[in-house]
Amino acid sequence: MDNSYLNTILDNKSPEDQAKTSTLSKVHFVDMLYDRMGISRAEATTVIEAVFDEIEQALLKGRDVKLANFGTFSTRDKSARPGRNPKTGESHEICARRVVTFIPSPYLRDAVAESAKKKDAS
Repeated sequence: MDNSYLNTILDNKSPEDQAKTSTLSKVHFVDMLYDRMGISRAEATTVIEAVFDEIEQALLKGRDVKLANFGTFSTRDKSARPGRNPKTGESHEICARRVVTFIPSPYLRDAVAESAKKKDAS
Protein backbone atom coordinates (compact mmCIF):
# COMPACT_ATOMS: atom_id res chain seq x y z
CA MET A 1 0.00 0.00 0.00
CA ASP A 2 1.45 3.36 -1.03
CA ASN A 3 1.61 5.87 1.82
CA SER A 4 3.60 8.46 -0.12
CA TYR A 5 0.79 11.03 -0.10
CA LEU A 6 0.42 10.83 3.68
CA ASN A 7 4.20 10.84 4.12
CA THR A 8 4.49 13.97 1.96
CA ILE A 9 1.93 15.71 4.15
CA LEU A 10 3.61 14.66 7.40
CA ASP A 11 7.30 15.02 6.40
CA ASN A 12 7.09 18.80 6.23
CA LYS A 13 5.45 19.25 9.62
CA SER A 14 6.65 19.37 13.21
CA PRO A 15 5.70 16.45 15.50
CA GLU A 16 2.99 18.65 17.07
CA ASP A 17 1.55 19.48 13.65
CA GLN A 18 1.81 15.83 12.59
CA ALA A 19 -0.34 14.80 15.54
CA LYS A 20 -2.97 17.33 14.47
CA THR A 21 -3.02 16.13 10.84
CA SER A 22 -2.63 12.41 11.48
CA THR A 23 -6.38 11.87 11.15
CA LEU A 24 -7.39 11.61 7.52
CA SER A 25 -10.72 12.98 6.36
CA LYS A 26 -12.64 12.83 3.10
CA VAL A 27 -10.94 16.10 2.13
CA HIS A 28 -7.53 14.37 2.26
CA PHE A 29 -8.79 11.69 -0.13
CA VAL A 30 -10.29 14.30 -2.45
CA ASP A 31 -6.97 16.19 -2.49
CA MET A 32 -5.07 12.95 -3.16
CA LEU A 33 -7.27 12.15 -6.17
CA TYR A 34 -6.94 15.73 -7.40
CA ASP A 35 -3.12 15.58 -7.13
CA ARG A 36 -2.59 12.06 -8.46
CA MET A 37 -5.29 11.74 -11.09
CA GLY A 38 -5.49 15.29 -12.33
CA ILE A 39 -9.27 15.42 -12.01
CA SER A 40 -11.15 18.40 -10.62
CA ARG A 41 -11.90 18.60 -6.93
CA ALA A 42 -15.61 18.38 -7.76
CA GLU A 43 -15.06 15.14 -9.68
CA ALA A 44 -12.83 13.79 -6.91
CA THR A 45 -15.51 14.63 -4.34
CA THR A 46 -18.10 12.79 -6.43
CA VAL A 47 -15.86 9.70 -6.63
CA ILE A 48 -15.11 9.67 -2.89
CA GLU A 49 -18.78 10.21 -1.99
CA ALA A 50 -19.79 7.37 -4.35
CA VAL A 51 -17.27 4.97 -2.78
CA PHE A 52 -18.38 5.73 0.78
CA ASP A 53 -22.04 5.58 -0.24
CA GLU A 54 -21.54 2.10 -1.76
CA ILE A 55 -19.82 0.92 1.43
CA GLU A 56 -22.66 2.32 3.54
CA GLN A 57 -25.38 0.77 1.37
CA ALA A 58 -23.69 -2.64 1.43
CA LEU A 59 -23.42 -2.55 5.23
CA LEU A 60 -27.06 -1.45 5.58
CA LYS A 61 -28.03 -4.53 3.54
CA GLY A 62 -25.95 -6.76 5.83
CA ARG A 63 -23.25 -7.44 3.23
CA ASP A 64 -19.53 -7.54 4.00
CA VAL A 65 -17.18 -5.08 2.31
CA LYS A 66 -13.77 -6.62 1.60
CA LEU A 67 -10.96 -4.32 0.47
CA ALA A 68 -7.86 -6.22 -0.67
CA ASN A 69 -4.76 -5.59 1.48
CA PHE A 70 -6.83 -3.38 3.76
CA GLY A 71 -9.55 -5.30 5.59
CA THR A 72 -13.20 -6.24 5.88
CA PHE A 73 -16.10 -4.16 7.15
CA SER A 74 -19.12 -6.13 8.34
CA THR A 75 -22.11 -5.79 10.62
CA ARG A 76 -22.89 -7.82 13.70
CA ASP A 77 -25.95 -8.02 15.90
CA LYS A 78 -25.31 -7.59 19.61
CA SER A 79 -27.76 -8.95 22.16
CA ALA A 80 -29.28 -6.90 24.93
CA ARG A 81 -27.22 -7.14 28.10
CA PRO A 82 -27.15 -5.79 31.61
CA GLY A 83 -25.11 -2.64 32.13
CA ARG A 84 -24.21 -0.29 34.95
CA ASN A 85 -23.66 3.44 35.18
CA PRO A 86 -20.06 3.71 36.45
CA LYS A 87 -20.73 7.01 38.24
CA THR A 88 -23.89 6.02 40.12
CA GLY A 89 -23.68 2.24 40.10
CA GLU A 90 -27.27 2.14 38.84
CA SER A 91 -28.09 -0.98 36.79
CA HIS A 92 -29.90 -0.79 33.47
CA GLU A 93 -30.28 -2.82 30.29
CA ILE A 94 -28.19 -2.00 27.22
CA CYS A 95 -30.48 -2.47 24.21
CA ALA A 96 -29.84 -4.96 21.43
CA ARG A 97 -28.24 -3.28 18.44
CA ARG A 98 -26.37 -3.77 15.19
CA VAL A 99 -22.76 -2.55 15.03
CA VAL A 100 -20.15 -2.16 12.31
CA THR A 101 -16.93 -4.12 12.76
CA PHE A 102 -13.62 -3.88 10.94
CA ILE A 103 -11.08 -6.69 10.68
CA PRO A 104 -7.76 -5.58 9.20
CA SER A 105 -6.12 -7.76 6.56
CA PRO A 106 -2.92 -9.58 7.52
CA TYR A 107 -1.04 -7.16 5.24
CA LEU A 108 -2.39 -4.08 7.05
CA ARG A 109 -1.92 -5.67 10.48
CA ASP A 110 1.71 -6.51 9.67
CA ALA A 111 2.38 -3.07 8.17
CA VAL A 112 1.04 -1.32 11.28
CA ALA A 113 3.05 -3.62 13.57
CA GLU A 114 6.20 -2.97 11.52
CA SER A 115 5.70 0.80 11.65
CA ALA A 116 5.36 0.59 15.44
CA LYS A 117 8.65 -1.32 15.63
CA LYS A 118 10.37 1.35 13.53
CA LYS A 119 8.90 4.11 15.70
CA ASP A 120 10.09 2.37 18.87
CA ALA A 121 13.58 1.89 17.42
CA SER A 122 14.02 5.59 16.66
